[in-house]
Amino acid sequence: IDMYNQLDDRGHWLEQRVVIEDDEGVEEYHRRQRLYSADELELLLIEAGFIAVEHFSSSDGAPFDAHGSSSLVTVCQTTTDLSGNPDGWTLTHR
Repeated sequence: IDMYNQLDDRGHWLEQRVVIEDDEGVEEYHRRQRLYSADELELLLIEAGFIAVEHFSSSDGAPFDAHGSSSLVTVCQTTTDLSGNPDGWTLTHR
């Protein structure tokens, strides 16, 4: 399995090509993923009705650094509980 990653010129899209070679031949898959900064994600979540947005670099609550963290974990709360969870907290992960 070979994977090739490329960012667009502005860094908003990750384009990935996966090549799988085995005894039966070669298969190639392409995927494209939109990348969001913590600020962009926060604005989208607030526009969608979430409040109290917090960002971490891992699910154990390590501080997020926009220039150094390789992962973004966002914790936020809905203004109304949509999940059946009594406190309304929701976890998203990038």
